[in-house]
Amino acid sequence: MLKTIPVCFVEDNSGKYSNFLQTIQVANLKLAAAEKPFSFVPALGESVTEITDWKKFSFEDQLWQLLRNTDAIFLIDMELTGSEIHETDFIARLSPEEKAKYDTIVDVGQDIPPNFKIGCAIIAVCQVRGITHLLASTQADRGYVDAIRERGGIDALQTSMPSKTPFPREAAQITSMADQIISLYEKDCVSELVRKTKDWFCTNLYDAKNNILPHNYTDPGFDFKMEREKVHMGIVQSKFKFFPDRWWADKDRAEAVHNCLKVFCGAHVIWKGGSNRFGLAGAYFLLLCVLDARIPDFSEKTFPQLFVDDLLAFIDKKQMMPINFLPEQTKDDAELSLRALCDFFERIAVMDRGDSNQKGNCSFLRVNAPFDGEDRAFEVELKWDGNMVRNFGIQVSKILTGSINKNLPLSLVGGKATSAYLRFVLLNQNNSEGIGNLNGIIIENRSGKRILRVGRSK
Repeated sequence: MLKTIPVCFVEDNSGKYSNFLQTIQVANLKLAAAEKPFSFVPALGESVTEITDWKKFSFEDQLWQLLRNTDAIFLIDMELTGSEIHETDFIARLSPEEKAKYDTIVDVGQDIPPNFKIGCAIIAVCQVRGITHLLASTQADRGYVDAIRERGGIDALQTSMPSKTPFPREAAQITSMADQIISLYEKDCVSELVRKTKDWFCTNLYDAKNNILPHNYTDPGFDFKMEREKVHMGIVQSKFKFFPDRWWADKDRAEAVHNCLKVFCGAHVIWKGGSNRFGLAGAYFLLLCVLDARIPDFSEKTFPQLFVDDLLAFIDKKQMMPINFLPEQTKDDAELSLRALCDFFERIAVMDRGDSNQKGNCSFLRVNAPFDGEDRAFEVELKWDGNMVRNFGIQVSKILTGSINKNLPLSLVGGKATSAYLRFVLLNQNNSEGIGNLNGIIIENRSGKRILRVGRSK
């Protein structure tokens, strides 16, 4: 039986909603042709007239019910003409964490129009609850939309949902959007992390039945008959199936897995409001998650050169703590940095062929772990040629020098690896104790190889 994924299009334009329904139909035809084990359903139903007449349709109650379903996908039109009817009541129902996220998103240095606020509130709820979501607006006031996208760390459809009856141009847009929705469900790594690990490290006990890890690896109440390493491995691999068995070869290696995960995901990592800074191992795990989302059957067997021998190399031998990567940041800044890093990895993961939608490609040859935990960086050898590295540097330089020399706003257009790189570089400098960070990303030609270095520069 196919898994059905509800897709909620938050829209009050009947023409756009009609085209959304056609988009879902096209997406399902593509999924069936590819023999994918899931399909999409329009979450609010198919009665266009009723759904887009918010004064009659119980929209708010339906919406909150869907927001309890973390498997749902939300497409959010930012400019909603009737949204002020529900704005105050909807925002009043936000939790304190959701309200804080909402305040961050709308803090763009100018007053947000009332008809944008309901969309911002929905984005906030999706971000906090780990619900996959995407902006369906690209034609509204660009200054507002770009600022909201930056503050919310949210991507957008390449084009707005058309409001006209499909002609050749609109039909092509619908096909493109169907592909984006499919891709969105398969690769939204950050939202997936929230869903997978939101209850990890909160208690002192292992919960093998519900696949929940305790705060400490050496839980004193451990009473399973099998070894702790096997129980721990089973819980982790239920969420990250590509983690190799050898990372649990003994107690020290298994405990390294546990401690590295705590600076990557779960309840206590800084980008979820905890105190654990995002670690170097977290950046490595994120790279693996991106590849897992893009490459069928991604595992140690299919790509052995991308898996380090163990995670002890990511532990600082002097402090016996995971090596840090991001600086001390506020929750919101840390989440923006994480999403920017994820976006960068996604953009370059398949750049060897220049097709960011082609599943199965990989532009990474091998990963080298930090040298004995002292190098404070891991390196990825790329399939690129020397010209690709030089051209990447030239493009980044053009963006920066063009902005400085012509005194223009820095425009980091979505969908490009160069923009994704610069977004991370800039966000990585946010430091709640000051400004700047010694850790970062370097791409360079070195000794006949193309190297991506993540961590401390040499």
